[in-house]
Amino acid sequence: MTEKQPVILGIDLGAKSIGWCVMECNVDSVGRWEPVGLLDAGARCFDAGVDGNIDQGKDEARAVARRIQRGMRRQIYRRAQRLRRSLRALTEAGLLPGAIASPSEARHEYLFKLDECLRTILVADGEMPAQVHDSSIYQIRRRCLDGVRTLEEIGRALFHLSQRRGFKSNRKDGTTEDDKGKVKGGIADLAIQIKNANCRSLGEFFSKLDPHQTRIRNRWAARSMYEAEFVQIWAAQAANHPSVMTYDAMKKIYTAIFYQRPLKSSASLIGFCELEPHHRRAPMGC
Repeated sequence: MTEKQPVILGIDLGAKSIGWCVMECNVDSVGRWEPVGLLDAGARCFDAGVDGNIDQGKDEARAVARRIQRGMRRQIYRRAQRLRRSLRALTEAGLLPGAIASPSEARHEYLFKLDECLRTILVADGEMPAQVHDSSIYQIRRRCLDGVRTLEEIGRALFHLSQRRGFKSNRKDGTTEDDKGKVKGGIADLAIQIKNANCRSLGEFFSKLDPHQTRIRNRWAARSMYEAEFVQIWAAQAANHPSVMTYDAMKKIYTAIFYQRPLKSSASLIGFCELEPHHRRAPMGC
């Protein structure tokens, strides 16, 4: 093959291979290229960079599993961090005097003893049988909506809101549209059930359920339901403990329980416009 001999190079890019072919060509009088012979051809095969069935379009990057596991570790760490922060805020406010935020073993031991004491109070008041243990915390949350309650009862009810604070949408959580539909449908059904039961809060609704007949856990609940219950409990008990349940204490405890860091901005990742080099590209929907 001379330096001036025209050739055509064809490349086939695949998910697991690259094929190539070099054709010898002649140029006719009008400048058109016509293949006249095969000079060489070949292929290079390699492992796919994805897992799954590529032909059916069900493949995914190998880093997906690692990213999911990393996200789970972050979620567990942040949840433990939130519980410690919430318990410290309640302790500093005087709602859970003597509570130990960390280590986790000491916190669990403190909560276990506190739950035993509160369960004894519920049994003594005739609000729940002695053999029932699963729904005692929901009975505490219901009781905090009325009457005069102790600081330990109020603090335990508010800390339970931190343990179960409901769902709040996050577009980067990796869920599909079908999953989002299930979540929204579950939240809507729960809201209807609460309304039909004439309950003022989510905790009051759960307190009326028999845990041996109806499952309380594994339900989709909105973050707004827990936020509304927090406000209801605080409004009902603040007048009974004005020196402890102050406005500043409410803001600190509310932030400790319900704060959720905003999504990280990706504005810096947007490229510059080819027509307006000093401006970022506009969204496709504009």
